Amino acid sequence: MEELKIIYGLITSVWQLFKKHGSGMLTDGQWESLVADGEVQVKKYRGLGKQYEMLYRDMFDAVQKYYIRMKGDIRNEPLHSRNE
Repeated sequence: MEELKIIYGLITSVWQLFKKHGSGMLTDGQWESLVADGEVQVKKYRGLGKQYEMLYRDMFDAVQKYYIRMKGDIRNEPLHSRNE
């Protein structure tokens, strides 16, 4: 049951990114803020276990790809570093 609480929190964290940054195109400054917010959450979920960190990273990558597509840039990889 504890695992489900963590996953619920993780999904809520992703929702909070959209709530804070909106669903439209981002400026460069807004993009940097989004990435910084995501990095904070990566560290949080890393502390709870590798499986949660990786799940968050997967979801954060999807969020970044969403914003990249909004900008009309259809690159395959998000700008967020995977090597942390």
